[in-house]
Parts: sequence; structure tokens; C-alpha cells
Amino acid sequence: MADRKDRFKLIREFVSLYQQRYGKVAIINRNTEQWNAEGIIDTFGMDGSIELLHYYFSYAQSPNWTTFARTYDKIYLAKQAMETDLRERAERREKAKEWLAK
Repeated sequence: MADRKDRFKLIREFVSLYQQRYGKVAIINRNTEQWNAEGIIDTFGMDGSIELLHYYFSYAQSPNWTTFARTYDKIYLAKQAMETDLRERAERREKAKEWLAK
């Protein structure tokens, strides 16, 4: 179970990323949204949650906390699929280089 400090840290990280992107502070009811943050932290841990949040901001057209909190499991699966694809492509590239070098 995530403690209060960690829940608010994840929300602050979201607000910080939002402010960097748009130049204004995201309006979030932190007292109610801390429970969504707790679920995310309990699932992925603090470091994994922050990493997932950064990934979400890297591709989302207009990121918002509600979407992140409700679809974090799907975001995680998409991130895993992307990482697997990149790893497999690198392996295939190396095999192709070896094959062409022969």
C-alpha cells in the first residue's frame, strides 16, 4: 500500500510534466485522485509508475490525469509491446548484418 507522500509525488510529477509541456498548471483534485495514484503505485511501484507516466507523456496528444489513471494497464501493455518490438528489430538487424557480411 502506497503511503500518502508517494501518492502525491506521482501526482506532482504529472503536474510538472504537464506544466513543462503547456506552460500552465494542470487542475487536479489531489485529495480524490490520490486513490487512483495509489492503485498505480501498488501495481508498478513508485519508479515504474513514474516511468510509465513519462512514457504516457511521450506519445499522448493531450495528456490528462483521468485518462492516465483509468488506462494505465493498457498503457503498460503498449509500452511492453513497443519495447519487445524494438528489441526484436535490433536482433533481426544484427542477424541481417551477419548474413550480409558472409
